Amino acid sequence: MTARAIAHRRQPKDVRLLPGLSLYLGDTLREAQELFAATHRRVSADQRMKNVLDIIGLDLRNWPEDRRISDADLPAGFTSTRGTRQAETLRTIIRDDAPTSSDLLDRPEVLASMHWQVIGTPDDAAEEIRHWFEAGAIDGFIAVPGGSRRSLDLTLNGVLPRLVHQGIFRSDYTGETLEAHLNE
Repeated sequence: MTARAIAHRRQPKDVRLLPGLSLYLGDTLREAQELFAATHRRVSADQRMKNVLDIIGLDLRNWPEDRRISDADLPAGFTSTRGTRQAETLRTIIRDDAPTSSDLLDRPEVLASMHWQVIGTPDDAAEEIRHWFEAGAIDGFIAVPGGSRRSLDLTLNGVLPRLVHQGIFRSDYTGETLEAHLNE
């Protein structure tokens, strides 16, 4: 990112990275995992297969259950209707893991969930955010609590106060625009 900023005659500190952060939160890790699984079960197998077809051009409707998917199975020259990042992610999963069709269809990436994900407790989320922040990988994030109203409540009343306490999330703002906040 630094090199790209300089190439476009900008200072690296002027470029902010604010990834989407999909938060499936519960009071326990098990509760969060169950919320995540329940949320994704709502999407039918037919819709998941359509997503794979749209993303990487692979038709899984008649795919043998026990046959693994490899790079050789991907159609050459296919252009995704969804975007290159999601297609690259699914191709990487196929290249690295050689999943069965059900393994691939169970992946959250098939459901267009391309945000950085945390499935766990507010402590887990705050720790993950702190780790990325201290590594210089993010300047902030766009919170996308998922699955239930409870995830939103745990984000606002659990994760954010922890981040404020750690000194990596502000509690006060002096500007009146997003640009002003990013430049503070």
